Amino acid sequence: MFSQPSTIVGEILDRLLDVHFAQDKTRTFDMNVQKILNITRKIVLNLIHIHKAANHKPQTSLSSIMRANLFDLDVLVGFLEFFGMGENWNDVSTG
Repeated sequence: MFSQPSTIVGEILDRLLDVHFAQDKTRTFDMNVQKILNITRKIVLNLIHIHKAANHKPQTSLSSIMRANLFDLDVLVGFLEFFGMGENWNDVSTG
């Protein structure tokens, strides 16, 4: 009657990947590239979930967080600094 929990989580993850990254429409000639893209997408989704839990209201959508990082460099730098990856951004961007 009910799906196994791992099946439900897998279906939710597949839906998130398809909605946010258009995974079903992505075609590559090399299967290794496809696997690397898939792993990268899953890492990004996990990072966004972690950032959302610490810095946003529960009802904030993943799409709005992704959009904010895409269109506002200061938001992206804050996101990267949250994970310890943005400390040297000013050095790179100024020259």
